[in-house]
Amino acid sequence: MVQNTDSISTTLTTTTATVPPIAVGSFRKLLPKLPKPAKTLSLLDVGCGQGNYLPFFAPDSVGLELSDTELHKCREKNLTVYKWSFTDTFPSELAGRQFDAAMLSHFLEHVFSPHLVLLEIRKYLKSEGLLIIHCPIVNPLTGISDRLARRYGWQKGFHGALFGDHINFFTATTLRYTCEMAGFKTLYLGSPYLPNFLAKLLLPFWPSAWLICQKIDNYQYNHESCKSLDEQGNIFWRI
Repeated sequence: MVQNTDSISTTLTTTTATVPPIAVGSFRKLLPKLPKPAKTLSLLDVGCGQGNYLPFFAPDSVGLELSDTELHKCREKNLTVYKWSFTDTFPSELAGRQFDAAMLSHFLEHVFSPHLVLLEIRKYLKSEGLLIIHCPIVNPLTGISDRLARRYGWQKGFHGALFGDHINFFTATTLRYTCEMAGFKTLYLGSPYLPNFLAKLLLPFWPSAWLICQKIDNYQYNHESCKSLDEQGNIFWRI
């Protein structure tokens, strides 16, 4: 996606029975907010970790993961997962495939170009396919928590949005805008731990957000969204 290198992909399967995930936190509470039952949806889980979300979806769901340790956990659960580096093109095994939904859980804050990642994922979603994102968000308390943690030595600093290996930082609003500008329509933004009547009030202060979007078919950028230069160095609008 960011750089065009040869990808390494390995199908991971075993004969052991699929092990149900022990706990996936707020995701269990998020399931009723999906427009269709998860078991009817094929999922592409990008950066799937130990594959905890995959058993909730249709049997033909697929995960992508970088870590060999996490891949081994997926193998033990008899999940279909391909090894994939975040900077490579998607594995060749996905060629021609499209999914009902894609999952990016604690992933978008780690990649060089979130917009390009989202555009790439669009190619693997069916018409009106779903995009499910879980992401730490920056809020007014983030800086205070980080300063206190560093001062008093709590876990070597605040391990939320400002975790040391994050290179992108979102508020709930900018996370929504980022996905909408890549051709998705927002269906849900919030935390299933928050009651509906408090969601809008408390979400700006919450440490993370779930976002459910739907692919807009034939999405086009606004005319003034994309600037480019002609051969003389003059700016023109590129559609």
